[in-house]
Amino acid sequence: MRRFAVQLVLVTILAAPAGASADIRFRGTSGQDRAVALRTDDAGMITRVRINWRAPCRRPGFFFTTFTRFFQPFQSLTRDRMVDAGRNRLRLRDGLRAVFRIRIAANRVSETRWRGIFRVSTSVLRGGRLVDRCYKRTRWRVRRAG
Repeated sequence: MRRFAVQLVLVTILAAPAGASADIRFRGTSGQDRAVALRTDDAGMITRVRINWRAPCRRPGFFFTTFTRFFQPFQSLTRDRMVDAGRNRLRLRDGLRAVFRIRIAANRVSETRWRGIFRVSTSVLRGGRLVDRCYKRTRWRVRRAG
């Protein structure tokens, strides 16, 4: 009886990864030479995207440097195209806050490559008063990793 239980557990552990959905990973860079990562499921549908970016502001010497992650559900998703957009808020130091308006579009070039456009517009506010604006639009491309 004990031997059977051990074998049953072993079979369950070995069988679990086969049933799990495997992510296909893509890596590349943006027009800013910053990292971009994309994942698709077995069916070729994008499940997530991460893009590092830097947006210069109107005030000389000021900029935002960060990253944005996109997860399902997207606004539009097919096997060959993805579009998503949204807004986000972030509290900064000294009573400042930032409001981001972000949009990304991706197109499949081949089974091993994707490319797209990323756009971010940031308003920096203090107490409801506009302090600065930052903007960046960049193209990106990724290739299947591994």
